[in-house]
Amino acid sequence: MAGRPRLRAADAPSLEPAACIRPLVDRYRDAATAAGHTPRIAITLPLVVADTDTEAEHLADRHIARHLEVWREAVEPWNEHESDEYPDFGRKLAGIGPEHIRDGNAAIVGSPTTVAARILRLVRDFGGVDQILWQVDIGAMPPAQARRSIELFRDAVMPLLREKAAAPRAGVRFQAALAG
Repeated sequence: MAGRPRLRAADAPSLEPAACIRPLVDRYRDAATAAGHTPRIAITLPLVVADTDTEAEHLADRHIARHLEVWREAVEPWNEHESDEYPDFGRKLAGIGPEHIRDGNAAIVGSPTTVAARILRLVRDFGGVDQILWQVDIGAMPPAQARRSIELFRDAVMPLLREKAAAPRAGVRFQAALAG
């Protein structure tokens, strides 16, 4: 198990909701703790921040659709071979659209207020997260759009997260990561 040899856990939630992944994360945490290690959790997700939710969803959906298209092409050979580790993965992926990814919190998309709320929900759903690795150029997003998303994240989302993380009952474990 990953927790025993001091490996860190990283996940890219996409096809399964956090509720399905949470037991695996908890199992990792338990094994790491039992082995005398401090468990650390990292998640990698697409991030699209825009001035409004509608603008962010429109932008994200176009690029998530492209990302899904490339992903489907990459796993197409899996449809001919069964994998115990990824049963029916190609077929599951075939039925998924951008709204599934976005609405299932497998991509964080929205206005700064919405993005902050979704990040906090995601962290709670995972029982705490030590690091989030953002994919900001998903689906060949043009650099200017990715840059704008990063700027909004830095200037509008981060202050909201700092404010929420400072609240005594926020239940947020990533306060140290917000220092920068």
